[in-house]
Amino acid sequence: MTFLPLMDTLLETITSTPNNSQRQNFISLYAEICDWKLLVFLHFLWDILGYLSTLSKIFQRKNIQISDIDPIIELTLNKIQQQFLDYDDDERLP
Repeated sequence: MTFLPLMDTLLETITSTPNNSQRQNFISLYAEICDWKLLVFLHFLWDILGYLSTLSKIFQRKNIQISDIDPIIELTLNKIQQQFLDYDDDERLP
């Protein structure tokens, strides 16, 4: 996942916008996009998008039972946790 095309477009817009008020709005947007917390969140969201897509497709089936929902969500959460969270020997986050 790359944000370079978005950032390039935003920087081009900042430099080519004659309206000072709009330019300040674009600069604020650029600063918010560059925040490390947002970037970490977006990368994590990108990483789990496949799991969420699969979960969404399962929920769109016509024959899904209400009793199947909780186990399917738990399975998906467990897969995400196993792949992305680092547990110690006591099954706790360090």
